[in-house]
Amino acid sequence: MKNTVKLEQFVDLKEKDLQKIKGGEIRKTSNSLLNFFKRR
Repeated sequence: MKNTVKLEQFVDLKEKDLQKIKGGEIRKTSNSLLNFFKRR
C-alpha cells in the first residue's frame, strides 16, 4: 500500500507541473506515468 500512496503523491506533483504546460494533456501523461511504473 505504501507504494500506491507514493505513486499518487508523485502523480499529483507531476500534474501540478504539467498544469503550467498544458491543461488538456494531464490525463494522458498521468496514464503514461502509471503504465511506466507498472512495467518496472
